[in-house]
This record gives sequence, C-alpha cells and structure tokens, in this order.
Amino acid sequence: MIMKTKFTIQITGISILLLLIFCAVEGLSQDFHLSQYDAVPMIQNPANTGMKEGRHYSASAMYRSQWRPISSRPFSTFILAYDMPLEDRWGIGGYLVNSDGANVFNTFQLTGSVAYRITRQRRRSAGHHLSVGGQLGMMYKTTARELVFNNQYNPQGGGYSSDIPNYEDIENYSKVLPEISMGANYRYVNDQETIKPFASFSIWHITSPKEGFLSNSGGDVRLPRRYNLLVGSRFLLQDRFILEPKINTNIQGQATEYIFGADLETTFEAREDILGTFGVHHRLKDAIIIIAGIEYKGLLFTMSFDINTTELSEYVKGSSAMEFSLIFAPRTGRVNLFRI
Repeated sequence: MIMKTKFTIQITGISILLLLIFCAVEGLSQDFHLSQYDAVPMIQNPANTGMKEGRHYSASAMYRSQWRPISSRPFSTFILAYDMPLEDRWGIGGYLVNSDGANVFNTFQLTGSVAYRITRQRRRSAGHHLSVGGQLGMMYKTTARELVFNNQYNPQGGGYSSDIPNYEDIENYSKVLPEISMGANYRYVNDQETIKPFASFSIWHITSPKEGFLSNSGGDVRLPRRYNLLVGSRFLLQDRFILEPKINTNIQGQATEYIFGADLETTFEAREDILGTFGVHHRLKDAIIIIAGIEYKGLLFTMSFDINTTELSEYVKGSSAMEFSLIFAPRTGRVNLFRI
C-alpha cells in the first residue's frame, strides 16, 4: 500500500511537472509541433497549397496525442484540411486545428490558404518549380477557469479552498488573434534526372499579435513570429525506390527545433497501386521518430511514434507521442514515384 501511494505521488508529481513545463512553453508562445510535419503540405508552407503533383485534390485528417502514459489528460492536436489545384498555376485550400493542452490551454485555428505557381507546369523539362503562397485566418485561444494556485491552500490545515481568492489578475479567459503567414517553395522537377533537391521557407504570425491573458501584462505579451526552413532531396535508387533525406528547422522566439532524417518510398512489383513509406527522424534533444505509411488508390494512412530520448523516457516507457494521419488524394494518372 505504501509503495502504491509513493508511486501515485511520483506519477502525480511528474504530471504536475509536465504541466508546468507546458505552461512555460505557452508563456514563450511556441506553436504545436508535428512529427509528420509535411503530411499536410500547406501546414508546413502556404506555397504548397494545391501543388501536389498528379492529384485531383487532397482531403486530410491528423491526430497527435502526447504524454498519455503519464497523464490522464494528454496533450492532443487534431487537424482537418482540404486543398486543390485551380487551373494551371493556382492552388486553394484551408484547414482547422484544435490543440488541447491537458484541458488547461486550448487553441483553435481556422485558416484559408492560396498559392501561385510562378513557373509553368507544362515545362517540366525546364527542371524548376517555384511557387509562393499566403494564408489568412484566426486563432481562438482559451484557458481554463478552474485553475488552482498555491495561495488557495489553507496554511492552517493545508487543504484547498475555492473560497480563498487566487489574486491572479486574469482579465480574459479567451483571446482571438489574427493569423497571417506567407512562404515560398522550390523543387527541381526535371523528369530526366535522378536527383531532385527541394527547399522551402515560410514565416508564420507575421503581425505578432497580442495574446496575453493577464491584464497587467496582456499588452506586452505577443505571439512571436515563427520561421520555418525545410531542405532536402529526392534520390531515385531504382525504378521502385525513392530515398528522401531532409532537415526541418523551426525558430520561434528563443526556441529552436531541428528535425532531420530520411524517408524511403516504394511501390510493389505485383501491385503498382500500393505505395509504402518508412522513415526514421530525430528531433534534436527530444525524440527519435519512427514513421510508417501505406497508400492504396489515393488513400494514404500513416502512423508515427516519438521515442523519447530525454530524462523522461523511463516514465513514458519509451513512447512519448503517437500520431496518425489519413489522407485521400486521388491521382490523375498512374503512380509515378518521382513526381509525388
């Protein structure tokens, strides 16, 4: 019984610690992160909107759950997205995101996206794809009203009392913020070559809107701009294998995130309408990411697991997050790995 009590206290302490870490992160105004960061391309860069080669459209759903092994209220992110090409050069779309931080902080985002292809799609022999894009939307941020503070515990008996004021100067429990972002994307697309480099750059929260909840500091707390840079290349190894190493960098305020690794894509000789994907990536100073997916007739299901590499790994039993994506993007023709 004593061991069980100690274990319960230990787990509760860890949960509180994670919550404090999360609150600190929210204080620094970092965005949610995804292990499958390019599964929905326009969330990675506005210039990717409607620019998937050989697809009629793309409808996507994603879900991420983090810290479930040690918290009864895991941090979760849910995404719905849709985009499509419009005529030869344009792409349009939109998405919604709901990011829930242990029922304490919540961010809901609704955004429209548009992209323009500067180079002509028909001239693939020229070898270059360059597009630019922008997004306009809103974010609705809320914090729980049932927050408990240390000064609400009775110093005489140590018990919590809701009758004791918390003395926190919370002016609003919700905030509406504008979201404006823009980006550019380059890909080498010459069908005669076996090496195709790519690079993209985007800026998010361009206006750096005010987001503070406290009345005495709300005017000073702003959502920092986030800068994203993705570089990599696709290598044709054989007729049925593509290797794609890449590095994804996010910089927001004083926080920096690096994810580097590679994906291997292949079709099966007996069934060319089935595409398999496997990847291994590393989020620096955080986790190893294992990704596996399969596509059948335009329906792609991908799952990933974060294997924690920090001091918390012994408590989360290895996996600190899991992520699932389901994407339906019907093709305009037969599968061509090098044009995906």
